[in-house]
Amino acid sequence: MVRMRAARWLRENGWVVPVVYVLLSRASLVGWLLLALFVALAVYFITSAMRSGDRVQLHRYLAMLLLFLAKILFWGMFEQAGSSLNFFARDHVDAPFDFTLFQSANPFFILLLAPVFAWAWPRLERSGRNPSIPRKFALALMLVACGFTVLVTAIRGLDDPAAKVAWGVLAATYLLNTMGELCLSPIGLSMVSKLAAPKDTGLAMGAWFMCTAIGNYSAGVIAAVASSGAGAGGVAQYAATYTQIAIGGFVLGAVFLLSAPFINRLMHGVK
Repeated sequence: MVRMRAARWLRENGWVVPVVYVLLSRASLVGWLLLALFVALAVYFITSAMRSGDRVQLHRYLAMLLLFLAKILFWGMFEQAGSSLNFFARDHVDAPFDFTLFQSANPFFILLLAPVFAWAWPRLERSGRNPSIPRKFALALMLVACGFTVLVTAIRGLDDPAAKVAWGVLAATYLLNTMGELCLSPIGLSMVSKLAAPKDTGLAMGAWFMCTAIGNYSAGVIAAVASSGAGAGGVAQYAATYTQIAIGGFVLGAVFLLSAPFINRLMHGVK
């Protein structure tokens, strides 16, 4: 029965196999396809609002696309967690446990801190101190930059290139990165549903998750550079790449922080 179903599926969907093979074997093609899809969606959202004559909706779509860009940039930095940081933990971290346990750091900090953030935002809102959505996105970029700054500082403080970083340093990096995630990811889901026109809500949600895919693709490209010198002597390559990530996070975070008033005006009261 199972073989019959498999044979039937292949007869009906056999075209999927070569497509998947090409996508898996040509990673750069996936990147171009994701970029093309993002551009196509951006054009759709803008032209849809222009055709409707709704100036407010046009502004909201522009704000949404700017915040989509912030998410892509954040995810490209944050998702080193499952790639280059894992190799770094294997080769350059002194820990009394298996390096793969670091992959539990982000889920652990999510469970620990998500209730704190869920409690804090409403309280800040009642006191009039709740950061706007663009400022939370800027904070997310800066927090991930702080996380990599902690790691780079520890790497550059090693007396011997063959020495290893204390496990607490990498744990602190995961902590700061997770705090950045909590400033952006849950907020973004609510933001998309409010900024998109009702007829485009589903499509906008799909675009939001597609930004995650683009960010993950970017993270893979960065990770390939960071871990290109993996091994006992590759710590300098990690330090150089993570320094660039930290600088980029601070600069981009500052840009979004300074442009927050402009983006807020485009959002027309959406919080």
